[in-house]
Amino acid sequence: MVHDQWLEQLGAVLKEQRHYDTQNQSSWYETEACHIIVDSFCFDPSAKAIFSYELYTSFQNKVMQTAKPVYRFLVDEDQQDILPWIEKTIEFPVAYHPLRDRELSVADSTPLEHFFEQRFLEVYGPDATKFLSREYPITSRSGNPFFFDYVVELLDGNKVAIEENGVTYHHPLLTGKEAYRHQLEKQNTASYIGIKVFRFSSMDCQFPAFVDDQIRLFFGDRRLFRRVGLSVSRSFCLYEHQKEALLTIRELREASTAPQAVLQVFPTATGKSKIVEEDLVSYLTEHPSGRVLIVGPTVRIVQDWLCRLDKLFVGSSITYGTTVAHQVLVGTYQLLWSLAGKLESDAFAYIVIDEAHHAVSPVLRRSLQYFQPNFLIGLTATPDRLDRKRLEDVFGTYRTTLDLRQAIDKKIVADVRSYRIETNLDLSEVRFNGREYVNADLERTLRVDSRNHLIVSILKQYFSQGQKGIVFCVNVAHTKEMERLLLASGIEAQAVSGETRNVETIIQHFRTGNLQFLCSCNLLNEGWDVPELEVLVMARPTISKVLYMQQLGRGLRRTAQKQELFVIDVVDQYGALARAWSCHALFGNPGYVPFGLVTRTYAPGDTIDVLGLYETVQALIPVDILTFENQYEGYLDVEQAARVLFVGTSTLQKWVTKGQVQADLVLPFGSRKIFYFTPEKLEEIRLIKNLSIHTDETLKQDFLAFLEEKNYTFSFKMAFMLGMLEHADYQGEVSIDTVLAYYQSFYLKRLERNIPVDRQGCVYTREYLEDKTLLKRNMLQNPFEKFERKRFVYYSKDLGLLAFHSQLWKQIDTKERQSIKDLLQKSLKTYYEELGGLGDD
Repeated sequence: MVHDQWLEQLGAVLKEQRHYDTQNQSSWYETEACHIIVDSFCFDPSAKAIFSYELYTSFQNKVMQTAKPVYRFLVDEDQQDILPWIEKTIEFPVAYHPLRDRELSVADSTPLEHFFEQRFLEVYGPDATKFLSREYPITSRSGNPFFFDYVVELLDGNKVAIEENGVTYHHPLLTGKEAYRHQLEKQNTASYIGIKVFRFSSMDCQFPAFVDDQIRLFFGDRRLFRRVGLSVSRSFCLYEHQKEALLTIRELREASTAPQAVLQVFPTATGKSKIVEEDLVSYLTEHPSGRVLIVGPTVRIVQDWLCRLDKLFVGSSITYGTTVAHQVLVGTYQLLWSLAGKLESDAFAYIVIDEAHHAVSPVLRRSLQYFQPNFLIGLTATPDRLDRKRLEDVFGTYRTTLDLRQAIDKKIVADVRSYRIETNLDLSEVRFNGREYVNADLERTLRVDSRNHLIVSILKQYFSQGQKGIVFCVNVAHTKEMERLLLASGIEAQAVSGETRNVETIIQHFRTGNLQFLCSCNLLNEGWDVPELEVLVMARPTISKVLYMQQLGRGLRRTAQKQELFVIDVVDQYGALARAWSCHALFGNPGYVPFGLVTRTYAPGDTIDVLGLYETVQALIPVDILTFENQYEGYLDVEQAARVLFVGTSTLQKWVTKGQVQADLVLPFGSRKIFYFTPEKLEEIRLIKNLSIHTDETLKQDFLAFLEEKNYTFSFKMAFMLGMLEHADYQGEVSIDTVLAYYQSFYLKRLERNIPVDRQGCVYTREYLEDKTLLKRNMLQNPFEKFERKRFVYYSKDLGLLAFHSQLWKQIDTKERQSIKDLLQKSLKTYYEELGGLGDD
C-alpha cells in the first residue's frame, strides 16, 4: 500500500493535493529523484456523476512541467510494484514485437487529433508536421508496444509526447480501474525512459488560443526541434520494380512470421497493381483456402479490380466478387468499415489497400485496427498527402526507390513534354491557407473569358488530330464553360464533375468514341486510367504538390501507341506569395522550351522533334521554380509575430510602416502589404522596443498591468471584464450570453436614467443595444479582442463560453478577484464623472 509512512521513507515531500470532488483526489509528492502522483479514486460503476476530466489533465500537465521524471500510481498499489520505477531497476526488452502495431496508426486524424495538428501548425508554421512523429512506439515490459499520439524530438535528445484524450475513453472513472492501470503503465514507461507526457482533452478543442499557449509551453522553441527521420520500426522492405518487388515480398514472408506489412510506392502507371496480381497467385497457391480482401476508395476502382481478377483467375476454382461469400472479396473502403466487428478479426489472411494514401483516413484506420491479416499491402503513387501526413505509421518506414524522373528515364512511364500558356490574370490577391488557394477567391478570379479562349486556341492549334485529353478545371461552372468553348471550336468535349450522373458512360465514350476532351472538376484526379490519354491541361492552379501529381498521373501510362504526354500548364500571375505548381517546378527545371521534354536540360542549337515538326532551340526561357513554403520556411506572419511579442497586430504593423522595426519579408497583397518575420527578427524587435518576455508565469502581472494602464477610449473594456468576473465559475468559464446580458444591461440602464451611454462617438444607441446579435459581434471585436490578444481570455463559439486563461485564473484567488472588481468599479466611476456619473444610486 502507498501510505504516508512509506512515502516518508522515500524522503517524499507533499507538494499539493488536488481534490476533484468529495471522493476523488490526487496527491503530488516530490523526492530527490522524481515526482510522484498518488491517485485516490472511487471506481464505482453505479456513480451518476464524475468529476471534470479537464481538472485531471490540467493537474497532470502542471506536474509534468517539472524537470524530474513523474510517476503516477493508484493509492492501493503494492510497494513492490512501485519501487522498481523509483529505483530504476526495471529491465525492458531491446525492441517491441515489430510485426503488428496495435494501432496501425494513420495520417488522417480523428477530430481531436486534427484539432491538435491544426493548432501545432498555427503555432510553429505550415511546415511543422516534419517535427511530429505520429503514433510513436515505445517498448512495454512485456515487449508489446505502447503508442503515443504525437512525439516531438528535441536536439538535446529529450522527447515530448502528447496524448489526445476523449473523456469517454480516458477518464479513469469511465474506463475502470484496470484500464486506468494500463494507462498509467504507459505513462510511467515514458517517464522512465525520459519522455514528458502532456495531455489534451476533448474540452480543450473549445479554446484554440489556450491550446496554442499550451503547445508553446510544452514544446518550446521550434529551433530546438529535430526533424523526424526515417527509421525502420517494423517489417518493411524497399522495392526497385516489379520483379524485384515480388522477390522482396516473398523473401519477407519466408524470413519472418506473420503479420507483415508492405507499401508499394511507385509513380502512377508503373505497374503497382500487377505486382499484387502476381503475388496473389503465388500466395493462394501456397494457401489455397486463404481469404483475400481488396479495397479502394471508389466504385470505379472496384470495377477495375474485378476486371483484373477476371483475367487472373480464369479457369480457376477461386471465387471473387463483392459479397462476403467469395474467397476474394472486393469493395470500397466503406465495405471494410461495415465488416469490422461483424466478421472475426482474422477473417482475411491477405488485405490489399489500393490508393493507400487514403488508408489513413479515420474510417479506414479504425477498420484496420480491427482486422489482423497475415499480410497487408498498400499501393500508392503519392506517399505525400494533401494534409502532409505520413504513411510510415501504417505500413512501416519506407523510402521510394523509383521516383517519377527515374520512371521516365527508364521508359516505364511516358515522357513528359510541357507547354506553358502565359496569361496576364493576376492571382496575387487570391488568398491561400498555407496548403491551397482559398477556393472561393480562386473561382471568382478565374471566371475570365480571355483565359479560357487562350486554352481553347492552343488545343485547337496543336491537338486537332483527335488526341485525347483532360482539362482540369476550377469548379463546375468552369467545366461547363470549357465544354461550350471547345464544342464551338469543333473539338468534341464534355464536362464531368461530382454532379454528373452518368460519369461511367461518358468515360466509356471517351475511351472508345470520338469524344476528345473531358473537362473535369475534382473527379478524375486519381484512380482513373485511360492509357491513350495524351494531353493534360492544368487550368486549375494549385499550390498542392500532391494534387498536381495526382492530376499528372492520369496521363503517365506508356503504351506501344503512346510514348509521350503533353502537359499544358496555364500560368497566371501569382505574385510572390503563392506560386502554383507546374511541370518545371515539379522537376526542378528552370529552363523552359515550348513542348520540350521537362526532364531534359536543353542548350541553344538543340533540335526538338515534336508533333511531327522539327524546331531548333534558340534560347531557354527562365522559369521561377521556387515555392513560398520552400523559400520562407519558418517565417511568422503579423498575427503570429504579434502574439509572440505580446503586442497588438496593428501596433506591430505600425512599427513596420513607420520604419521603427523591419520585417524580414514584405509581400504585396493588392493595395496592402503582408509582413513576415523570422524568430531571430522577433528577438531583435524585443531589444529595439524594450519588450519583456511574457510567459504563463507573468500572466497575472501582465493582466494587472494592463488594467492599471487605464487606457480607455470608451468604457467597453471595464464593463466587459466586470461581467466576466461577476459570473465566471470555479474554472473561470462563463456563458457568453450571461456576459452579454450584463454588458447590455449596464448601458441600457444609463439610457433609462437619461444619462449619456458613453463618450461622444459611441455607437451604442438604444436600437443598437437592443439588437443582441449586433451587440454580441461588437463586444467580441472590442472589448473582448483586446483581452484575447493578450491571452487573458478565450472564446469557444461551439460551446458559447468565454473563459479566462487557466493559468491566470489559478494565479488570482477570490480576494484578488474582488480587488480587481473594485479597481474596475473605481475606474468606471472616474471615467463617468463628467458623463452624469455611474447612475448607481
